[in-house]
Amino acid sequence: MEKKVIEGNQSNLEVQVKVDSQEYKQFEEKALKELWKEISVPGYRPGRAPIDLVRQRINPKYLEGATYEIVVSQSIMDLLLQDSRYQLIGSIYDFNFKKTEDWGAEISFKIDV
Repeated sequence: MEKKVIEGNQSNLEVQVKVDSQEYKQFEEKALKELWKEISVPGYRPGRAPIDLVRQRINPKYLEGATYEIVVSQSIMDLLLQDSRYQLIGSIYDFNFKKTEDWGAEISFKIDV
């Protein structure tokens, strides 16, 4: 995961994150496992259906959004652990994302610190 932090005026940061296709797949699997507990598949208890059946039942856009959430959460956690000057005081805003040609992703967002 490649991160770039741009300090804005006052107390906000813009964070730009790039993940390659392999990293994106890992984040997607993590998101799928979290959603797995919530998705109901006829004939199975929640969290017990084969993961491939769960993947078929999930709207791809929903899985994509959950994946981006995990990428952003991990990026913020890494940022806060790496630089003790920052302390998260607000919420995420100005969130943008796009998939890259190699099936990775580019994500940018702003936070108040």
